[in-house]
Amino acid sequence: MKPKNITNNVLMHSLLFGFGFPIIAKLSGSDLLISFFIGTILNILIIYFFSKIKPLKIFQVIISLIVIIIYLKIIANFITNFYLINLPNYIVYILVLGLSFYIVKEKDIIVNRVCFSMTFINILMFIVLTLILFRKVDIGNFLPIYTHSFKNILFGGLFYSLITVIPYLHFKVNNTRQDDYQTLLISTLISLIFFILTLGILGPNYITIYRFPEYMMLKEIKLFSFIANVHNIFAFIFGNELIISIILYLNNLKRLLITK
Repeated sequence: MKPKNITNNVLMHSLLFGFGFPIIAKLSGSDLLISFFIGTILNILIIYFFSKIKPLKIFQVIISLIVIIIYLKIIANFITNFYLINLPNYIVYILVLGLSFYIVKEKDIIVNRVCFSMTFINILMFIVLTLILFRKVDIGNFLPIYTHSFKNILFGGLFYSLITVIPYLHFKVNNTRQDDYQTLLISTLISLIFFILTLGILGPNYITIYRFPEYMMLKEIKLFSFIANVHNIFAFIFGNELIISIILYLNNLKRLLITK
């Protein structure tokens, strides 16, 4: 599997953290896995029908700017809610954009290597996180099934598809349909595991209360008695994904604006 596909899978689920997942949870609650599978089917169909269509440059620029703004809002809210509560949001924007622009000014090969290295670290942390937390999943939190209206479940699936496949499809460069499906497979598997862990550990009530339920789920991690607040270490997974995504989108904007 190409390193590019491994890195680009981040784009398909990074909008879930602190944005997509809470909205889907509010719509479908304990039925969010049904919404997830509906959204996944839609993603497969969208990739099949639109993988050969090249979007207009202006559309790509607009989507990139909108998504970058959302990423900045998410990461600023996350940092000021859990780490530096007195820090103004604009300081976070400046620091994150400054770091991202510093990387993006390099050649594409450097940008890709940085993003792949960060993604590789995330994958290792994700594997450890999954092994630690999976035994804490309570099957009872997935029951009963189909307690929400079909409309809400369907809207949850549509929203999941909207914030995963659409940003990725407008971004991709010279990808084959096989590349798209490989990226979709990795991203879907990661998203599914996070959905199962978050719902299975917190339960349907708590996932609708918290702004960052995935982060609250990490508080269940217990790793060695001498490491305090170990969940904050694993929370770097989300921070890394947001920064990787901002870097990739800025690099895409650079490519769009330079290319005639």
